[in-house]
Amino acid sequence: DLRSINEDLASQMPGQRSGGGLFLPASALLTRADLATTSGSVGRYTVGTVVEPAVAALRPLSSVLLAGAALVDGLRGSAFLPTVGGVGALTWLAEGDPCPALSETFGSVSTTPRRAGGYLRVSRQLFIQSPVVFEEAVMGDLRSAVAHTIDAASIAGAGGTAPVGILGTSGIGTFTFGGAASVDPFVAAEATLRTAGFRGPLAILASPAAIAKWRTNPRSETMTTVPLMTDDNMVAGMPVLPSGNLPSNKVVIGAFGAVQVLVWGLEILSNPYSLALENEVLLVVNLLGNVRVSQPTAFVVSTDTGAA
Repeated sequence: DLRSINEDLASQMPGQRSGGGLFLPASALLTRADLATTSGSVGRYTVGTVVEPAVAALRPLSSVLLAGAALVDGLRGSAFLPTVGGVGALTWLAEGDPCPALSETFGSVSTTPRRAGGYLRVSRQLFIQSPVVFEEAVMGDLRSAVAHTIDAASIAGAGGTAPVGILGTSGIGTFTFGGAASVDPFVAAEATLRTAGFRGPLAILASPAAIAKWRTNPRSETMTTVPLMTDDNMVAGMPVLPSGNLPSNKVVIGAFGAVQVLVWGLEILSNPYSLALENEVLLVVNLLGNVRVSQPTAFVVSTDTGAA
């Protein structure tokens, strides 16, 4: 149950107090059924065991995670993340020839958590009359809030007290629509990323306004009766995902596996006293997390609007 999860996580963070609230892993944002199936893994929150369940929980609500970003949960202290530089290639050899060294270099970077917080006012009467509805409504709000926070930080985080997102990372490439969106800029952007060495799946993040335009814009000057965006939400063979966190209707294309969403913990503090006269409970939520773009060349961002 939630109390045993809290006790287990608290034992892993000596010297830190929950202040009367609960320590929860990011995977606690699962539905009721998912919470029951994952509670047995408490105490084993490592990269290998928690990434998939947590991603599955948030994926329907987070465009960045749906596009392929990795969610790394259960971090403690400063996180040391591996880096890989250079491109390795094997060499054809004659029998008996020694193998040459590959050109890849390995290292690590250290990152620390940033804090995002907010609160909910919830009705005590709703809890008394329908506790199941109460829990589903509250957890639904929390899932949406955390997913929106992850998307906003991953895409447009400006640094300072917030993480640095894709748009704020140096080394990100660019492309230009130069007018009404057509297939040609997308093809050119894909070519840029493939030339940089990214062979895996690519995805497109765009604003709802841009997506609405793409459903009616012609694919090209010679294919005026074919819409740019297909009915299965694809453009130039790449899936398109909506996000309201893109400024000025810019468009991001990239290999989103190069984004790491790092989570140290999620704390929910229940305060039944401050709003007792109004028959409400105050829930204060704190998320300790950060975002890292491990390979800036995995992304290109439009210099102009994609909603033309």
